[in-house]
Amino acid sequence: MLKSLNATRVPFASACVSLPLIVAFVAAQPLPHLNAAIQSNVSFDSSSALFTYDYTITNDASSTGRIDYLSIDIARSSGSVAFDSSGLTIPRGRKIIKLIPFDQEIVPGTTVQLIPVGIQNLPARWMAGISVTGLVSWGAGTVGLKIEPGQSLAHFILMSRGIPGVRQATLSPKFVFTSTGTDTSLADIDRAGQIEDQITLNTQVIGPSAPQSLDLSSLIDNLIALKHQSASSGWLTGRELIDDLDEMLNRAKAALNRSKTAEARRELERFIRALDEQRRKLQEEARDHEKDKKHEHTDEAPREKDEAFLSDNAYFLLKTNAEFIVSKLPKQRADDDRDREDPRGDDQR
Repeated sequence: MLKSLNATRVPFASACVSLPLIVAFVAAQPLPHLNAAIQSNVSFDSSSALFTYDYTITNDASSTGRIDYLSIDIARSSGSVAFDSSGLTIPRGRKIIKLIPFDQEIVPGTTVQLIPVGIQNLPARWMAGISVTGLVSWGAGTVGLKIEPGQSLAHFILMSRGIPGVRQATLSPKFVFTSTGTDTSLADIDRAGQIEDQITLNTQVIGPSAPQSLDLSSLIDNLIALKHQSASSGWLTGRELIDDLDEMLNRAKAALNRSKTAEARRELERFIRALDEQRRKLQEEARDHEKDKKHEHTDEAPREKDEAFLSDNAYFLLKTNAEFIVSKLPKQRADDDRDREDPRGDDQR
Protein backbone atom coordinates (compact mmCIF):
# COMPACT_ATOMS: atom_id res chain seq x y z
CA MET A 1 0.00 0.00 0.00
CA LEU A 2 1.30 3.45 -0.90
CA LYS A 3 1.35 6.18 1.71
CA SER A 4 2.11 9.86 0.99
CA LEU A 5 2.98 12.85 3.13
CA ASN A 6 3.82 16.41 2.15
CA ALA A 7 7.41 17.47 2.64
CA THR A 8 6.26 20.34 4.82
CA ARG A 9 8.65 22.89 6.27
CA VAL A 10 7.73 24.65 9.49
CA PRO A 11 9.43 28.04 9.16
CA PHE A 12 8.77 29.51 12.59
CA ALA A 13 11.08 29.14 15.53
CA SER A 14 8.42 28.16 18.05
CA ALA A 15 8.16 24.79 16.34
CA CYS A 16 11.94 24.30 16.58
CA VAL A 17 11.88 22.80 13.08
CA SER A 18 13.48 24.05 9.87
CA LEU A 19 13.81 20.81 7.92
CA PRO A 20 11.06 19.10 5.92
CA LEU A 21 9.07 16.31 7.49
CA ILE A 22 10.47 13.24 5.79
CA VAL A 23 9.12 9.77 5.07
CA ALA A 24 10.19 7.08 2.65
CA PHE A 25 9.51 7.50 -1.05
CA VAL A 26 9.21 5.74 -4.35
CA ALA A 27 12.46 6.30 -6.27
CA ALA A 28 10.66 6.49 -9.59
CA GLN A 29 8.68 9.54 -8.53
CA PRO A 30 9.64 12.43 -10.88
CA LEU A 31 11.53 15.23 -9.15
CA PRO A 32 10.40 18.82 -9.65
CA HIS A 33 12.85 21.19 -11.28
CA LEU A 34 13.00 24.91 -10.51
CA ASN A 35 14.12 27.63 -12.89
CA ALA A 36 13.36 30.66 -10.73
CA ALA A 37 14.73 33.98 -9.56
CA ILE A 38 14.37 36.37 -6.63
CA GLN A 39 14.39 40.09 -7.35
CA SER A 40 15.62 42.31 -4.52
CA ASN A 41 14.38 45.85 -4.01
CA VAL A 42 15.96 47.76 -1.13
CA SER A 43 15.25 51.21 0.29
CA PHE A 44 16.65 53.16 3.24
CA ASP A 45 14.78 55.50 5.59
CA SER A 46 17.33 57.81 7.19
CA SER A 47 14.83 59.05 9.79
CA SER A 48 14.39 55.59 11.30
CA ALA A 49 17.69 54.08 10.10
CA LEU A 50 15.66 51.12 8.81
CA PHE A 51 16.18 49.27 5.56
CA THR A 52 13.24 47.72 3.74
CA TYR A 53 14.02 44.56 1.77
CA ASP A 54 11.24 43.71 -0.67
CA TYR A 55 11.52 40.44 -2.61
CA THR A 56 9.64 39.19 -5.65
CA ILE A 57 9.85 35.51 -6.62
CA THR A 58 9.42 34.58 -10.28
CA ASN A 59 8.94 30.94 -11.21
CA ASP A 60 9.84 30.52 -14.88
CA ALA A 61 7.42 28.75 -17.21
CA SER A 62 10.07 26.07 -17.80
CA SER A 63 9.92 24.98 -14.14
CA THR A 64 8.14 21.76 -13.23
CA GLY A 65 7.66 22.59 -9.56
CA ARG A 66 5.41 24.94 -7.57
CA ILE A 67 7.38 27.09 -5.13
CA ASP A 68 6.14 27.00 -1.55
CA TYR A 69 9.21 27.93 0.53
CA LEU A 70 11.73 30.79 0.71
CA SER A 71 14.54 31.24 3.20
CA ILE A 72 17.22 33.92 3.62
CA ASP A 73 20.29 33.71 5.82
CA ILE A 74 20.33 36.33 8.60
CA ALA A 75 23.13 34.88 10.73
CA ARG A 76 25.98 37.17 11.70
CA SER A 77 29.58 36.43 12.57
CA SER A 78 31.04 36.64 16.04
CA GLY A 79 32.20 40.16 16.89
CA SER A 80 30.03 41.82 14.25
CA VAL A 81 27.65 44.67 15.02
CA ALA A 82 24.64 43.67 17.15
CA PHE A 83 21.82 45.78 15.74
CA ASP A 84 18.84 46.98 17.76
CA SER A 85 15.67 44.89 17.47
CA SER A 86 13.21 47.45 18.85
CA GLY A 87 10.02 47.78 16.84
CA LEU A 88 10.73 44.68 14.73
CA THR A 89 8.01 42.05 14.85
CA ILE A 90 7.11 38.71 13.30
CA PRO A 91 3.46 38.00 12.32
CA ARG A 92 1.98 34.84 13.81
CA GLY A 93 -1.23 33.09 12.79
CA ARG A 94 -3.40 32.94 9.68
CA LYS A 95 -6.88 34.21 10.46
CA ILE A 96 -5.94 36.29 13.50
CA ILE A 97 -2.50 37.81 13.09
CA LYS A 98 -0.45 38.56 16.19
CA LEU A 99 2.77 40.55 16.00
CA ILE A 100 5.50 38.91 18.06
CA PRO A 101 8.65 40.92 18.96
CA PHE A 102 11.71 39.57 17.17
CA ASP A 103 13.52 38.71 20.42
CA GLN A 104 10.63 36.47 21.48
CA GLU A 105 10.92 34.50 18.24
CA ILE A 106 14.41 33.28 19.08
CA VAL A 107 14.30 29.79 20.55
CA PRO A 108 16.11 29.54 23.92
CA GLY A 109 19.45 27.84 23.43
CA THR A 110 19.93 29.02 19.86
CA THR A 111 23.68 29.39 19.36
CA VAL A 112 23.58 31.22 16.02
CA GLN A 113 23.85 34.99 16.35
CA LEU A 114 21.11 36.68 14.34
CA ILE A 115 20.52 40.04 12.69
CA PRO A 116 17.17 41.34 13.98
CA VAL A 117 14.47 41.57 11.32
CA GLY A 118 10.77 42.32 11.13
CA ILE A 119 8.42 40.73 8.60
CA GLN A 120 5.62 42.69 6.94
CA ASN A 121 2.79 42.09 4.50
CA LEU A 122 2.76 38.31 4.27
CA PRO A 123 1.57 36.92 0.92
CA ALA A 124 -1.93 35.45 1.17
CA ARG A 125 -2.08 32.50 3.58
CA TRP A 126 1.71 32.19 3.89
CA MET A 127 3.46 31.90 7.25
CA ALA A 128 6.85 33.24 8.26
CA GLY A 129 9.31 33.02 11.09
CA ILE A 130 12.85 32.57 12.36
CA SER A 131 14.56 29.18 12.43
CA VAL A 132 17.10 27.88 14.92
CA THR A 133 19.63 27.61 12.08
CA GLY A 134 19.77 31.35 11.42
CA LEU A 135 17.22 31.69 8.63
CA VAL A 136 14.22 33.92 8.13
CA SER A 137 11.77 31.89 6.12
CA TRP A 138 8.35 31.95 4.52
CA GLY A 139 6.23 28.87 3.82
CA ALA A 140 2.93 28.33 2.02
CA GLY A 141 2.15 25.24 4.08
CA THR A 142 -0.95 23.31 3.04
CA VAL A 143 -3.26 26.28 2.33
CA GLY A 144 -0.99 29.04 1.08
CA LEU A 145 -0.92 30.05 -2.57
CA LYS A 146 1.92 28.19 -4.32
CA ILE A 147 3.93 29.99 -7.02
CA GLU A 148 3.09 28.09 -10.18
CA PRO A 149 5.41 27.88 -13.23
CA GLY A 150 5.07 31.08 -15.23
CA GLN A 151 3.89 33.09 -12.20
CA SER A 152 5.38 35.61 -9.78
CA LEU A 153 4.59 36.48 -6.18
CA ALA A 154 5.70 39.81 -4.71
CA HIS A 155 6.13 41.53 -1.36
CA PHE A 156 8.09 39.15 0.80
CA ILE A 157 9.17 42.09 2.97
CA LEU A 158 11.82 42.39 5.67
CA MET A 159 12.59 45.42 7.84
CA SER A 160 15.99 45.60 9.48
CA ARG A 161 18.75 47.88 10.70
CA GLY A 162 21.21 45.41 9.21
CA ILE A 163 22.96 47.05 6.27
CA PRO A 164 22.62 45.55 2.77
CA GLY A 165 24.95 42.71 1.90
CA VAL A 166 24.99 39.65 -0.34
CA ARG A 167 23.11 36.84 1.42
CA GLN A 168 22.33 33.23 0.57
CA ALA A 169 18.72 32.34 -0.17
CA THR A 170 16.88 29.15 -1.08
CA LEU A 171 13.68 28.34 -2.93
CA SER A 172 12.01 24.96 -2.67
CA PRO A 173 9.10 23.39 -4.55
CA LYS A 174 6.19 21.53 -3.04
CA PHE A 175 7.07 17.84 -3.10
CA VAL A 176 5.41 14.72 -1.73
CA PHE A 177 7.47 11.75 -0.63
CA THR A 178 5.65 8.42 -0.75
CA SER A 179 6.49 5.23 1.06
CA THR A 180 5.86 1.60 0.20
CA GLY A 181 5.36 0.55 3.79
CA THR A 182 4.70 1.77 7.28
CA ASP A 183 8.31 2.12 8.38
CA THR A 184 10.93 4.66 7.34
CA SER A 185 14.51 3.42 7.32
CA LEU A 186 17.62 5.49 7.94
CA ALA A 187 18.56 4.92 4.31
CA ASP A 188 15.21 6.38 3.27
CA ILE A 189 15.81 9.47 5.38
CA ASP A 190 19.31 9.89 3.99
CA ARG A 191 18.08 9.54 0.43
CA ALA A 192 15.23 11.98 1.10
CA GLY A 193 17.79 14.53 2.28
CA GLN A 194 19.71 14.02 -0.96
CA ILE A 195 16.51 14.60 -2.93
CA GLU A 196 15.83 17.78 -1.00
CA ASP A 197 19.28 19.05 -1.98
CA GLN A 198 18.53 18.23 -5.62
CA ILE A 199 15.23 20.06 -5.82
CA THR A 200 16.23 23.12 -3.76
CA LEU A 201 17.40 26.18 -5.69
CA ASN A 202 20.23 28.12 -4.03
CA THR A 203 20.73 31.74 -5.04
CA GLN A 204 21.84 35.13 -3.73
CA VAL A 205 19.82 38.16 -2.70
CA ILE A 206 20.52 41.53 -1.15
CA GLY A 207 19.67 41.15 2.52
CA PRO A 208 20.55 42.36 6.02
CA SER A 209 24.19 41.96 7.01
CA ALA A 210 26.29 42.96 10.01
CA PRO A 211 29.71 44.56 9.45
CA GLN A 212 32.48 44.40 12.01
CA SER A 213 32.20 48.11 12.70
CA LEU A 214 29.99 51.11 11.96
CA ASP A 215 32.75 53.69 11.99
CA LEU A 216 32.85 55.76 8.81
CA SER A 217 36.23 54.49 7.61
CA SER A 218 35.12 50.86 7.92
CA LEU A 219 31.81 51.59 6.17
CA ILE A 220 33.50 53.22 3.17
CA ASP A 221 35.92 50.27 2.97
CA ASN A 222 32.93 47.92 3.04
CA LEU A 223 31.25 49.87 0.21
CA ILE A 224 34.43 49.68 -1.88
CA ALA A 225 34.59 45.92 -1.26
CA LEU A 226 30.92 45.54 -2.29
CA LYS A 227 31.64 47.46 -5.49
CA HIS A 228 34.52 45.06 -6.27
CA GLN A 229 32.28 42.09 -5.45
CA SER A 230 29.58 43.40 -7.78
CA ALA A 231 32.10 43.69 -10.61
CA SER A 232 33.57 40.23 -10.03
CA SER A 233 30.04 38.73 -9.94
CA GLY A 234 29.12 40.29 -13.28
CA TRP A 235 26.49 42.52 -11.66
CA LEU A 236 28.49 45.58 -12.67
CA THR A 237 30.36 45.84 -15.99
CA GLY A 238 31.94 48.47 -18.20
CA ARG A 239 35.49 49.60 -17.51
CA GLU A 240 34.69 53.30 -17.77
CA LEU A 241 31.72 53.06 -15.39
CA ILE A 242 33.67 50.97 -12.89
CA ASP A 243 36.65 53.36 -12.99
CA ASP A 244 34.37 56.38 -12.45
CA LEU A 245 32.72 54.74 -9.44
CA ASP A 246 36.12 53.76 -8.06
CA GLU A 247 37.38 57.33 -8.32
CA MET A 248 34.35 58.71 -6.48
CA LEU A 249 34.72 56.22 -3.65
CA ASN A 250 38.47 56.75 -3.40
CA ARG A 251 37.97 60.53 -3.22
CA ALA A 252 35.29 60.07 -0.57
CA LYS A 253 37.62 57.88 1.48
CA ALA A 254 40.49 60.34 1.14
CA ALA A 255 38.21 63.18 2.24
CA LEU A 256 37.10 61.22 5.29
CA ASN A 257 40.71 60.54 6.18
CA ARG A 258 41.25 64.32 6.19
CA SER A 259 38.03 64.89 8.18
CA LYS A 260 36.50 66.72 5.20
CA THR A 261 32.98 65.44 5.71
CA ALA A 262 31.34 67.91 3.32
CA GLU A 263 33.68 66.83 0.55
CA ALA A 264 33.09 63.16 1.35
CA ARG A 265 29.35 63.77 1.29
CA ARG A 266 29.54 65.36 -2.16
CA GLU A 267 31.52 62.44 -3.58
CA LEU A 268 29.09 59.89 -2.16
CA GLU A 269 26.13 61.85 -3.50
CA ARG A 270 27.84 61.93 -6.92
CA PHE A 271 28.28 58.16 -6.59
CA ILE A 272 24.55 57.75 -5.90
CA ARG A 273 23.61 60.00 -8.84
CA ALA A 274 25.90 58.01 -11.13
CA LEU A 275 24.14 54.80 -10.14
CA ASP A 276 20.73 56.42 -10.68
CA GLU A 277 21.76 57.72 -14.10
CA GLN A 278 23.13 54.36 -15.23
CA ARG A 279 19.96 52.61 -14.08
CA ARG A 280 17.82 55.18 -15.93
CA LYS A 281 19.81 54.61 -19.15
CA LEU A 282 19.44 50.85 -18.91
CA GLN A 283 15.71 51.13 -18.27
CA GLU A 284 15.32 53.37 -21.33
CA GLU A 285 17.30 50.90 -23.43
CA ALA A 286 15.08 48.07 -22.21
CA ARG A 287 11.94 50.01 -23.15
CA ASP A 288 13.36 50.81 -26.59
CA HIS A 289 14.25 47.17 -27.07
CA GLU A 290 10.68 46.13 -26.24
CA LYS A 291 9.38 48.63 -28.79
CA ASP A 292 11.73 47.19 -31.42
CA LYS A 293 10.50 43.67 -30.64
CA LYS A 294 6.89 44.80 -31.10
CA HIS A 295 7.79 46.20 -34.51
CA GLU A 296 9.65 42.97 -35.34
CA HIS A 297 13.04 44.61 -35.68
CA THR A 298 15.32 41.63 -35.15
CA ASP A 299 18.52 43.08 -36.58
CA GLU A 300 19.58 44.70 -33.30
CA ALA A 301 23.34 45.15 -33.03
CA PRO A 302 24.94 42.95 -30.34
CA ARG A 303 26.06 44.59 -27.09
CA GLU A 304 29.67 45.65 -26.90
CA LYS A 305 31.81 43.35 -24.80
CA ASP A 306 32.72 46.10 -22.32
CA GLU A 307 29.37 47.88 -22.36
CA ALA A 308 28.24 49.38 -19.06
CA PHE A 309 25.75 47.27 -17.13
CA LEU A 310 24.29 47.61 -13.66
CA SER A 311 22.07 44.82 -12.32
CA ASP A 312 19.27 45.36 -9.82
CA ASN A 313 21.35 43.63 -7.16
CA ALA A 314 24.35 45.92 -7.71
CA TYR A 315 22.19 49.03 -7.87
CA PHE A 316 20.36 48.47 -4.59
CA LEU A 317 23.42 47.04 -2.83
CA LEU A 318 25.66 50.00 -3.64
CA LYS A 319 23.11 52.82 -3.50
CA THR A 320 21.62 51.99 -0.11
CA ASN A 321 25.03 51.45 1.48
CA ALA A 322 26.12 54.84 0.18
CA GLU A 323 22.91 56.43 1.49
CA PHE A 324 23.56 54.86 4.89
CA ILE A 325 27.05 56.34 5.04
CA VAL A 326 25.76 59.77 4.01
CA SER A 327 23.19 59.60 6.81
CA LYS A 328 25.97 59.02 9.34
CA LEU A 329 28.21 61.84 8.17
CA PRO A 330 28.31 64.67 10.70
CA LYS A 331 27.64 68.12 9.36
CA GLN A 332 30.48 70.46 10.25
CA ARG A 333 29.48 74.03 9.50
CA ALA A 334 33.05 75.34 9.35
CA ASP A 335 34.01 72.66 6.85
CA ASP A 336 30.88 73.37 4.80
CA ASP A 337 31.61 77.10 4.72
CA ARG A 338 35.23 76.59 3.70
CA ASP A 339 34.28 74.22 0.87
CA ARG A 340 31.55 76.62 -0.28
CA GLU A 341 34.13 79.41 -0.62
CA ASP A 342 36.40 77.21 -2.78
CA PRO A 343 34.59 74.43 -4.66
CA ARG A 344 37.83 72.64 -5.54
CA GLY A 345 38.95 69.63 -3.53
CA ASP A 346 42.04 69.89 -1.34
CA ASP A 347 44.09 68.00 -3.90
CA GLN A 348 43.41 70.79 -6.42
CA ARG A 349 44.17 73.72 -4.14
